[in-house]
Amino acid sequence: MDFRSKSRLCKCQIWANRQPNLDRRWLIYVALVTGGLLSWFCGLNLFALLPIPPVVGTGLTALLVGGGSPLIHVVVNKARAPVYPQVGL
Repeated sequence: MDFRSKSRLCKCQIWANRQPNLDRRWLIYVALVTGGLLSWFCGLNLFALLPIPPVVGTGLTALLVGGGSPLIHVVVNKARAPVYPQVGL
């Protein structure tokens, strides 16, 4: 490790120590509400092709957008049906 690398590492550690010690768990809820409200007021509906009321589709879309990419990833992977090979007995 050369001098510049050590210098950068030290600067990063100093910067990290200057950050206030805040509880950041509540930020997930702020993101959920903000994303949900934005998608609700924009009228996004990812479930428009399904036979459900538009209000329900918009509400589900608001939850997905507010939950972010990890939630969408989990929902999409759970919705995929596993493909099993046909085994003849």
